[in-house]
Amino acid sequence: MGLFGKTDNLSALLKKIETEASLDPAELDVSLASIAGQPEFQLGKNAWMFGHAQKKVRDFAASRLLETKTGDRVDPGLVDLVIKEMPGKPSSIRAEMARLVASSGPDRIQARLGHMVHSAEAADKEAALDLIDVHPRWQDLLGYLKVTIRDHESRIRQRTARILARGLENCAILFILRELIHDEDETLRHIIIEAFAQKPNAEVVEPFFERLTLEGPEARAIMVRALSHLARNAQSQIEDRLLPMLGDENPAVRDIAVKLLSEMPDRTRVLKAFLVHCRGIACWLRDRSMQSLQKISDSLLEPLLTLMGDPDDDIRVAAMVMAGGSRDPRLVPLVKAILLGKA
Repeated sequence: MGLFGKTDNLSALLKKIETEASLDPAELDVSLASIAGQPEFQLGKNAWMFGHAQKKVRDFAASRLLETKTGDRVDPGLVDLVIKEMPGKPSSIRAEMARLVASSGPDRIQARLGHMVHSAEAADKEAALDLIDVHPRWQDLLGYLKVTIRDHESRIRQRTARILARGLENCAILFILRELIHDEDETLRHIIIEAFAQKPNAEVVEPFFERLTLEGPEARAIMVRALSHLARNAQSQIEDRLLPMLGDENPAVRDIAVKLLSEMPDRTRVLKAFLVHCRGIACWLRDRSMQSLQKISDSLLEPLLTLMGDPDDDIRVAAMVMAGGSRDPRLVPLVKAILLGKA
């Protein structure tokens, strides 16, 4: 009878904790201490404790889990139960449970992911992403992320993109996100744009130029800042894409091109490339491009003076025409030399 009484009391305590969301902290402490002292308690039969709303209950379950540790491993069956309890829990509690799994049985994560990412339930896929997010070698799980990045639920795809954005040094991940920068989901696109803009390199140039006229002001500003960084530090990566923009029919595009050109350290080189580019385009397009550059004409005088001494006759004449609006006295001898064929 005595033993039955203890078991009955244990069941009542567990039921009370499980079903009552709000418990008096002091009473909860006493109840958990009582449960801990009863050998009849089995954590495996009360896995709900891992995801309980009360942190004290979750901490109790976590400490009992770690007590099963033998060598470097805890009971893998209990770790599986933690994972099974994750779906449907609030995001903060899921994240806590995922960290518990990662610290106590990370090898069990991959064993469960296949079922979770292919589940019809969004809650299972959210829990899978929590587990991948904390895995010490999350890039080894890229195959599962390739599944969730194609999910029909926007929030699943967006969360996947945020995880992938941490691994842009991985060529496979970079390729996946470059393709998705044109996705119809605006939030997804902005996650990728912001990630690419953190460490801009040659790989972002093409997709950013493609999106400049398609995105709203906020995303466009982020891309322009990243491209400006490249203009100052790696202008060769963007100057070829820049030249056609100077004659674009969209004034906003022309303004962006002028801004980027103005920030390039070697404006002489890019201006020479521009003058060569102008040889092969229609006169009206060339005129529009020239008009765009008039906005920064003061900062272009020095490179134009240099180009007026270029060995190529066409380059010298074109540079002279572009500099024609300036009254700088240094132009006079150069213009005379060009007109007299002595340059």
